[in-house]
Amino acid sequence: MSGRGPAAPLEVVERFVARWGVSFDEMLRAFTDTIAPGARWDQRPMAVTHGQDEAVALLRRMRDRMGLATIDVDTVRAAVAGDVVHTERVDHLRRDDGTLIVSVRIAGVMVVEGGRITDWAEYFDLSSATPRPPG
Repeated sequence: MSGRGPAAPLEVVERFVARWGVSFDEMLRAFTDTIAPGARWDQRPMAVTHGQDEAVALLRRMRDRMGLATIDVDTVRAAVAGDVVHTERVDHLRRDDGTLIVSVRIAGVMVVEGGRITDWAEYFDLSSATPRPPG
């Protein structure tokens, strides 16, 4: 982005989530490129992480425990108020072979400052998730 300032908040979020579906390594790069060093990522009822290292460690645990390889994101709605991006989306977590682990409907709020996510909260009900067993 030479010659321009930071991308608009919605553009930052759209590019960020699009990279999750490329490969696990690209997803990790997206997190280290886009999440600010001290950012909070609150995924209640699951984990709360602080900073890039904790976020990447959580993704690695998800890979080890459930075989997470990529996440395909369907954005249902998005709204922006200043530096705050609100999204309603469905995340489809997939294994290396492309099979579905689970689809989860999520409401998320991300604060984007200087082209990086500085605060991120996600809300979802795991009981409404659609799990798919391996094979």
